[in-house]
Amino acid sequence: MNLNEITKLVWNNSIEINFGNQKDWDKDIFLKVWIDDKYPGEWKNETGLYWIATDAGLNTFKNLSTPSDIPQNACDFAQTTQSSLVLFKENICHYKSHLPVIYNGHRNKVFSRLRAHFRLNNDKTGALGVNYYPLHNYNWKVYIFHKKLINRLSVLTDKDKEQLKLLIDNRKGRVAIESTWRAIYGWPILCKS
Repeated sequence: MNLNEITKLVWNNSIEINFGNQKDWDKDIFLKVWIDDKYPGEWKNETGLYWIATDAGLNTFKNLSTPSDIPQNACDFAQTTQSSLVLFKENICHYKSHLPVIYNGHRNKVFSRLRAHFRLNNDKTGALGVNYYPLHNYNWKVYIFHKKLINRLSVLTDKDKEQLKLLIDNRKGRVAIESTWRAIYGWPILCKS
């Protein structure tokens, strides 16, 4: 399998988690208890890739004020959106289930990383810091593909499963899939690099 095929396979076989459209962000978002309540059996804090999507439009992101209490390593949504739009123009975002992907990444523990993006509470971790912005009333989705999902892919030979496992376990392999996804589907507006 080539990298384009692997990337499309991972993207098309990711698990989908829906949330948002509430009065405020849930304090337990992306903790095991939260996942177990909403998606029983899906908590696998494993190595993998993730995509964050929302129906908050580009104008919403462009016009957000930077919160005064935001940690220093959090994302400045308006500035990052503006610079992404200038640089990538029509090569921005991809739509899956009608929601644009605004960020994608990879990590050794995907649920822990998603937790940091949505409940950032310190100056040490670089993450989005979504909880500081008034975006809880929009629809949100995350798509996750972690190494425990590989065995669900009955279309793959054992050799292909081993190759995919090596890619997912290795930072360089995850970066390759992440970059290939962006090349195929477009640049998520909140990705800095």
